[in-house]
Amino acid sequence: MIQSSLHCLVFALAALASLSAAAQDYPAKPVRVVIPWPAGGPTDVIGRLMVNKLSESLGQSFVVDNRGGASGMIGSEAVARSAPDGYTLLLNSGSTHVVYPGLFKSLNFDPVGDFAPVGIVGTTPVVVVAHPALPAKDMKQLIAYARAKPGALNLAIPGAGTLPHLISELVNSTAKVNMTMIPYKGTPPALTDVMSGNAHLTYVSIATTLPLIASGKVRALGITSAKRVAALPNVPTMTEAGLDGLEVFTWFGIWAPKGTPVRIVERLNAEIAKVADDPALKARYADISTDLEPMGTARFAQFFGTESRKWMKVLETAQVKPE
Repeated sequence: MIQSSLHCLVFALAALASLSAAAQDYPAKPVRVVIPWPAGGPTDVIGRLMVNKLSESLGQSFVVDNRGGASGMIGSEAVARSAPDGYTLLLNSGSTHVVYPGLFKSLNFDPVGDFAPVGIVGTTPVVVVAHPALPAKDMKQLIAYARAKPGALNLAIPGAGTLPHLISELVNSTAKVNMTMIPYKGTPPALTDVMSGNAHLTYVSIATTLPLIASGKVRALGITSAKRVAALPNVPTMTEAGLDGLEVFTWFGIWAPKGTPVRIVERLNAEIAKVADDPALKARYADISTDLEPMGTARFAQFFGTESRKWMKVLETAQVKPE
């Protein structure tokens, strides 16, 4: 009995030593970073900037795997089912994790329980953009137009449960307007249809839209930041348009599968904080109106919970029922 217990103890200590060594040597091979959205969208643009810096910082390839579909659920589920060894990570907008539990009656994975939060990699406001032919020049005019023509405006949303979708629902309920929502498989196709005139407007991260606004391919009507941003000084905030409480931002984070060794999670978190001070990354983030304030894993988990409660309340306010 004693000998058996000693064997178990030795085995357990050996396993712990192995995990510790693996964490210290991490990463010893390329790391796959799944972005569950098509290339060219805000998650992809911001995510690749961070992924490239992690590759440089850790001296190992971090390879992006765009696995879009089902509003980000296909790629997210793939990571949730991956080995918890730190070599498959999820880089995603927060909406999948904090909104989907209240938006869908059943999911093939647990957006909270199946993942270990690693760290936040950027925040950016959402801007409302419209086809240039739309008569409205700002948010106030858009609301007036929508009230005069109920259901006439087609609103492209980049997927159910995304932040643009929730903002759309909130604007509809707060402004008492009815804009018809059309779901798309990500931001790029939604923007493409707005530019072509097949849809009137969309809500999108400012990170991927500035060049289109500057070229006149779309018109910016309003922004969800607390105050106007330097990149779009003439675009009013939602509060200026009379929509109080619509001061929100999109945030992006990295998650590992549940069970990933804590040392690996902490190592990744520390590297995110390290590269956040890189002048080149700061400059690229500034170019797309994106901020990065690193959080420790505990603070990120706390932030995660706060965001979840906030958006559950938004779903309730906007009377969005689980599907």
